[in-house]
Amino acid sequence: MKLHDALQRLCRESGYIALQKKTLLDQLDGLDAFGEIPEMRDVMREFVSQKCGKELCGRGKDKPSYPACAERISRALASKGHFSRDLARYAADSACFALGLTDSVTVPAAPEPSSAEAGDGPDEAIPPADRMPETAEEAENCRKRAERGDVHAQLLMGSMCLIGHFVDYDPEAGAVWYRMAARKGFAPAMSSLAGLYASGFGVRQDYGEAFRWYRKAAEQGFAAGESGLGELYRSGHGTAQNFSEAMKWFRKAADQESAEGEFGIACLYLLGQGVRRDEKKAFSWLMKSAGHGSSDAADCLGDMYCSGRGVTKNLEEAVKWYRKAAEDGILPAQKSLARIYSDKDSPLRDDAEALKWCREAVSQGDSEAENTLAFLYERGTGVSKDLGEALSLYRDAADQGNAEAMANLGRLYFFGTGVPEDHEESAKWYRKAAERGFGPARLALAMMYSTGNGVRKDPAEARKWLRADAGDGFSGPEFYSRFFDSFADVLVRNNPELRQDGQEDGESPDSIEVLRRMCAMLREAMPGDSGGKS
Repeated sequence: MKLHDALQRLCRESGYIALQKKTLLDQLDGLDAFGEIPEMRDVMREFVSQKCGKELCGRGKDKPSYPACAERISRALASKGHFSRDLARYAADSACFALGLTDSVTVPAAPEPSSAEAGDGPDEAIPPADRMPETAEEAENCRKRAERGDVHAQLLMGSMCLIGHFVDYDPEAGAVWYRMAARKGFAPAMSSLAGLYASGFGVRQDYGEAFRWYRKAAEQGFAAGESGLGELYRSGHGTAQNFSEAMKWFRKAADQESAEGEFGIACLYLLGQGVRRDEKKAFSWLMKSAGHGSSDAADCLGDMYCSGRGVTKNLEEAVKWYRKAAEDGILPAQKSLARIYSDKDSPLRDDAEALKWCREAVSQGDSEAENTLAFLYERGTGVSKDLGEALSLYRDAADQGNAEAMANLGRLYFFGTGVPEDHEESAKWYRKAAERGFGPARLALAMMYSTGNGVRKDPAEARKWLRADAGDGFSGPEFYSRFFDSFADVLVRNNPELRQDGQEDGESPDSIEVLRRMCAMLREAMPGDSGGKS
């Protein structure tokens, strides 16, 4: 939580009134004079100026004395565990200074990261920068040294707070630790803080601040700062878009074998940004980046092998690279694996693997993956058939705005699959999907208006939705494939006239052919319709 929120919690726990919510980052101007914890000035100004602060500093006194005020605030903060004793006293002193109760503030000593502080012994050893503490003792040593101003330890504390490693999960506190070290000119902390501003994680998103801190780190030759700065120039976030500057900084990072710098160069070639588009060069840089550990590069390599862009198409190689990225939690790679393994025409079809990667993607809250998982439960593919679970997953995905899931709900209600048959409910879901441009839902809605199922029979409305889908041509894009298969299968069972020549009972139909025949039947049933777009 933010320091401001910590103080609010303190007030609530102490029985005092809660502070009025203010955005901490709106109050940062001119705070450099307040040393290593610049946020304290405004946070504590508000804290002491409110009734709750006055209560802590002495009941009934309009202007409490400095010693009493500082001591009470310091003791209250330290006792609640929000700050160490030294930092709590500094917070109190800063507040009193801001309120005019004292003329000076003593900033806690801040030793350089490489210095051997008096009193430091082997028991206060901390891990190197490339790994997190592995024991509670190491974590405690980090905290002690961070509070004394060791920027290396502050960087580690920031990272620990961001993931809840040996400390409470607290992204806002992580940002504070990063900022402490960054303000001392520590490039790794500058780059890490910039990353938080770029993503809005632990701080309010601010690309201008991200640009400022990335530049500071880059000017010290820190590779992560160089690649981060290059990406802001490439995207135009926080600065004017400038592909030449992006390439310059990406190359500086790549010269240090930075995976992010190499990936940035690959993106420029892949998209033709500031250079002639060259997929072979992009592929070469992606290989370098993936070789240095970039999961995003591995995902892109999977895409290139899958599509045959810049390299000979090779599904096995695509899966190899997708898997590398997917195991690192890259969502698009997980979805790609689920799609390949669940494709009925794929030579690599593997229902168990499809289910595994689909669940991984669902765990990240992806609605498309949730829709795919629902389909697997509906058909009993790789998992026991469970229409109730399928319905629940379809509904969750639809609530997130997934058009295919909406159409699947329409289909279930139309045919009474796992739910009571309800054509009005079906029409509602088909319309939601159709309005989002999902072609099969437009066809289904046209069919319902032409027959009067679930809606008032209206040939003009049917023509409108059928014409809206005419550009699709039912060419079978992958995005529609699952819906096509299910919809066509049920249509054939319920409409023998749609059966294809030679098709036997129980045999899966050619989905696209079934839907083309349905289109033809609808057009024939609507007098005056030319079948073309209006």
